[in-house]
Amino acid sequence: MTRAQLAAARRLQWLHSPAAGVGGMLFPEMVSSPVVVTNSRGMSAGTIAEHVLAVTLALFRRLPHAVRSQAAREWAQDAIGAEGNRLIAGASVLVVGLGAIGGAVAHRMTLLGARVTGLRRRAAGETHG
Repeated sequence: MTRAQLAAARRLQWLHSPAAGVGGMLFPEMVSSPVVVTNSRGMSAGTIAEHVLAVTLALFRRLPHAVRSQAAREWAQDAIGAEGNRLIAGASVLVVGLGAIGGAVAHRMTLLGARVTGLRRRAAGETHG
């Protein structure tokens, strides 16, 4: 929602974003208005966490190289064989942000045997001040 759209929507009472982030809509006029702004925080955490896991596995197993080699009709077995591939089990994983998505990523990585370190903006129990 833009400033112009808010100005035109004189009877607007509630604005819901299907995304987690609403920062772009929190311009001064919106903040000072009586409009209630809600979001879908956490709704896609599992889906996004599994995407992170899929990309991590693809990189650890060098699948982009395998796909490029296959498209070029080149044999890549020696280049992407077991030697040199990385495992999630035993890997050190840093998760920056421990909201719904980060927490879901950390949980899945832990289940696969990774050593997970998480960073968050505030200490546990600290509130927005």
